[in-house]
Amino acid sequence: MKTLRFLFLQLCFLSSILSMEQTVSWTNNRRLDVEIGSTNTPSSEKSNRCILYWEFMDSKGGDSKELACEIIIHGGSRRIYPLKGLSDQWIKENEQQIRSGITHLVASRLEVLDYKIHVRDTWGNAEETYIEQSDQQRDNNDDTYGSTKHNDQIRTLNDRRRRLDAKGTKETVVIRIEMNDGVSTPYNESELRNLVFGTTSDGTYDDSENLRSRMDQCSYGQLKIQPSTRTPVQNGVYSLKLDMDIDGAEQNKVVNTAIESLETTFENKLGELFDYVMICVPKGVVDPFIAYGFQYHWLSVYHDTWCGSVSAQVHEVGHNVGLAHSGKGTCDRYCDYADKR
Repeated sequence: MKTLRFLFLQLCFLSSILSMEQTVSWTNNRRLDVEIGSTNTPSSEKSNRCILYWEFMDSKGGDSKELACEIIIHGGSRRIYPLKGLSDQWIKENEQQIRSGITHLVASRLEVLDYKIHVRDTWGNAEETYIEQSDQQRDNNDDTYGSTKHNDQIRTLNDRRRRLDAKGTKETVVIRIEMNDGVSTPYNESELRNLVFGTTSDGTYDDSENLRSRMDQCSYGQLKIQPSTRTPVQNGVYSLKLDMDIDGAEQNKVVNTAIESLETTFENKLGELFDYVMICVPKGVVDPFIAYGFQYHWLSVYHDTWCGSVSAQVHEVGHNVGLAHSGKGTCDRYCDYADKR
């Protein structure tokens, strides 16, 4: 029965296939060197470890599966960035062993530049860039055991285990963004509450099509999307003003600027306080995308009116739940319904 129920959730997820269109390239030479897992390392030090996640991007040209890496910086704040510098051959050789949110990438040095993580192979040996499974590698003999670094890694694992459970009540927040130049997410707070949670003007729930009702139906009532009421969130929606213009901005810059602000607001506990964070990027970014989500992570991102699309919401939160794109083996697009790697 459990297998059938999960398969049904997959089928509901796969029924939300997107016909994608719309639109982020900027460079400001921003540099941030961090020590992954440390909350008190000087910014001048370099890192050599980050936590791998699969990022599933949907765009006008189709869908893609790329690697991203999460780091923990000063104060325990987290960032997840696109990962650059690994060869296609390295990814192909290691793909089957990479477990989203569990596998660590270890390199000679990692560097964050322009909101991306770059692998800097100063060891001069490609074989020295390797992966470790964090649920297997930490024990009492580890030289980081009991340290701040070790505790942050355990906290990350505990958060992931909580998200691995596709059942229960999931505290969810939708981030509505306002830019300096007056451009904003194309829905007001009330509209977003209704589009995502089915919340009506009198505070009751409308069971028409929305993320909350669809996930409830697909899981036979076992997965509950709950709008957060955590201050300063207002019934699942939080409006965030960013000190930047949308014109010429890359979506990755907009998203990570928003996360930086949110981590400050929520005392560097964004991934601990919320099960799902849905960021609605306004129209006007320069690189094309529709929406994307990270497998077994709390973050999904939507562009323009796609934030109000139920199919896009279910599709991307489906990645957060742990599902992947089907049809990536020997069969046609979306034919292997049980593929959740």
